Amino acid sequence: MAGKIKCSYEDCYRHFKSYEAMIQHKIKEPAHEYCKRCDVDCEDDVAFLIHQMNNPKHSMYQSHDTLIGSILPCISRMLHLW
Repeated sequence: MAGKIKCSYEDCYRHFKSYEAMIQHKIKEPAHEYCKRCDVDCEDDVAFLIHQMNNPKHSMYQSHDTLIGSILPCISRMLHLW
């Protein structure tokens, strides 16, 4: 039986039995730029980086390890695409 909750990304047609299952999909799916900290769908890597830079939940005053862990993966994906 197919789930009733469609992925919130417009171009993704997967359906899930629960909201939590959809969130796990968005976290694991490389094609989705999803911020689990803020529950925000971003259009692409650039939008995700801009979101992180402009949102207080991703403050530059966080510990160095947390900042590097959240922003560097995005930058490396961007460089890979260029």
